[in-house]
Amino acid sequence: VPLVIVAASLLAGGWGGAPCSIRVGNEEKYWKEGEVLVLDTTYVHSTKNESSRPRYVLVLRFWHPGLTEEERRAIHLSHAILAGASK
Repeated sequence: VPLVIVAASLLAGGWGGAPCSIRVGNEEKYWKEGEVLVLDTTYVHSTKNESSRPRYVLVLRFWHPGLTEEERRAIHLSHAILAGASK
């Protein structure tokens, strides 16, 4: 059961033909202006921007409906610990 689902939407366009993509597991998808990608970040994932322009992403997190309140608190805590460790 995935813990957190994330929807990512590309906000800036006009790359001059250079692709921006995201790989989740073994699947790679290319962003198209005006389209939305939905992915499960419990899988290994990475992004690529081969343009010379900045890539802006709007990230929305959705809890998996099967998570208990205790599991949600544990995820919040682990995210806070990881954020503090990266400083």
